[in-house]
Amino acid sequence: MKHPVDSALTDAIRHGVFPAADLLVAKNGELIHHGYYGDARDGTHFDVASFTKPICTSTLIIQLIAEGKLDLNTTIDHYYGDKNKSHAGINIEALLNHTSGLPAWKPYYRELPSSIVATNEGKKFVLDACINEPAERKPGEQILYSDIGYILLGDIIERTCDMQLDQIFHERIAKPLGMKDTFFVNLADESKNQTVRRRFAATEDCHWRERVMHGQVHDQNCYAMGGVAGHAGLFSTAKDVHRFLAALMPCFEHAGGFLPHDLLVKMFNITNDLITPPKRGVFVGGWDTPSAKNSAAGHYSSRHAIGHLAYTGCSLWIDQQQHFWMILLTNRIHPSTTNEKIKGFRPRIHDLVYTTLVNPQ
Repeated sequence: MKHPVDSALTDAIRHGVFPAADLLVAKNGELIHHGYYGDARDGTHFDVASFTKPICTSTLIIQLIAEGKLDLNTTIDHYYGDKNKSHAGINIEALLNHTSGLPAWKPYYRELPSSIVATNEGKKFVLDACINEPAERKPGEQILYSDIGYILLGDIIERTCDMQLDQIFHERIAKPLGMKDTFFVNLADESKNQTVRRRFAATEDCHWRERVMHGQVHDQNCYAMGGVAGHAGLFSTAKDVHRFLAALMPCFEHAGGFLPHDLLVKMFNITNDLITPPKRGVFVGGWDTPSAKNSAAGHYSSRHAIGHLAYTGCSLWIDQQQHFWMILLTNRIHPSTTNEKIKGFRPRIHDLVYTTLVNPQ
């Protein structure tokens, strides 16, 4: 007899929620459920889009702060000058937690000459557009989820390390943690591409690029930048994300992990060894928290949960108090981004995972 979670994923495939999925659930750090559905197989790599923000960018920011190379209070005019007056007062912490006031997204890729798309020149073009983009709110005024802020953070990391972001991620995170299946596909430097003999879940049939995206980043601004950016670009598997979380979560409870406990205590507002966001729905350390109402995390998340969503259809939630995490990778945007059935499915599957796997009655 099929497990209810397997049945739900199979039904989702049949009803067109997504064509492929990779679901992994762990409790007390140990794997309790892992399945592939639809077109997914062991070794299928998914475009995890905005997972890039917490897994790569915010993690690197934390490391560089710990090493004294960055400071949360440093304002971005330190890197870009003060020509854009609307950016006055925006600091690294505001970029990290989406309180900078910068817009969520702009279609910069549409403005590039085709000759520089997916090149280093294209990357500079998009970055300059972000630097010159007017802020919509004052820093700290409200939470405004911003890809633009994370593009700037990616550049700040590169300036600090004097190395490209994909290389920094590999050397500081992927390699030490044994994440062999998590990487950027660098379109601007073919010698760094990691697509050889790998299997990928297809994403959008993209009108702009006139093809189905397969093994190249879906996010258009990231693509225009050459496939490597602070807001998107990572490909991964649920097993590799699990490896990352297995290394990350002990850092919140004691010293000796790959991220410094004392710094995490401050950035994640840790009380009694538990991540305790000041309220629901805010970002801490670059991670999202479940909203008070209609959360994509479902109805059972505790006050001590963090996670992230991805435009391509992925979701990741960690409940520290209840000692479990769930990783759902999908390609809901194949073949079209107009398919939004994932919005209703996410909370349902997260609830089902909790009631049948994590805390069965």
